[in-house]
Amino acid sequence: MSKIIKVIDEEMDHPLDYKILDSGRGNDIKRFVPEPGTNNLDSATPVDRDLLEQIQKNGVYEVETVHTVNSSSIDIYNCEIEGLDDFGIYKNIFIKMLVDMPNEFDQPKIKLNNIEYTMLYKPENEDFKPLDTRMLKAGQFYNLVFNGSQFIVENGSLPATPDGSGIISLNKIEELILNSYIQNLANPGYIKLSNGLMLQWFTGIANSSNGSSGTTITFPVAFDNNCLSLSANDVGIGAQSASAGLVNRFNCRIWSKEVTGGTYATGTVHVIAIGY
Repeated sequence: MSKIIKVIDEEMDHPLDYKILDSGRGNDIKRFVPEPGTNNLDSATPVDRDLLEQIQKNGVYEVETVHTVNSSSIDIYNCEIEGLDDFGIYKNIFIKMLVDMPNEFDQPKIKLNNIEYTMLYKPENEDFKPLDTRMLKAGQFYNLVFNGSQFIVENGSLPATPDGSGIISLNKIEELILNSYIQNLANPGYIKLSNGLMLQWFTGIANSSNGSSGTTITFPVAFDNNCLSLSANDVGIGAQSASAGLVNRFNCRIWSKEVTGGTYATGTVHVIAIGY
């Protein structure tokens, strides 16, 4: 157990002794001469009281905790600093706390000399917040500083957490991935990445009557800037060939031909387009 000592000023006596000397005026007349005593400093504090107390207040007090859980499902870390009650809790007291059990619930508290205090930490770019479940690990030391009403757990003594810094949770990774693109997996459909790149697919009817001019098809989703690539294939039984050509970011043309003979034919064409 850490200990902090309340310094006590000792009350000093200043006794006076007297020497009896001849007065030179006869045996019946004597002279009393004061002979001051010396202070006894053996049991006194040999330094200034305020200075010694301030030195102690700037110290680091190591405590071991006993973990309990109260009826409100709050983890309580019980510990004590001997002599602290003489001082009273003071701002900026620095505690090095050894945890015996991990916290089972959010918002654990430290109970120092029978008084409960909230423990907070500061995630990067966020305000102070209570500790989360299992942020405190058994057998680990944590540095705590009292701010006048609560204890602040220094981030450097905390393990990396999804809400702090150093690691990222699987849920957060999934969230980032899902937020990195939008999609529609129907037909027609598309997938668009966060950088603007988009792949889309659809089917259209190429009419033989359009001949070499091809059949103009409007993209289901217009590209923001440009279409980079088109591919086409026949949706039928393979008796026809299919092709596609770009018009602009809004439209393309498609053709269908007989495999034998090479004449234009009416057919269903499946198109994949990539652009941004």
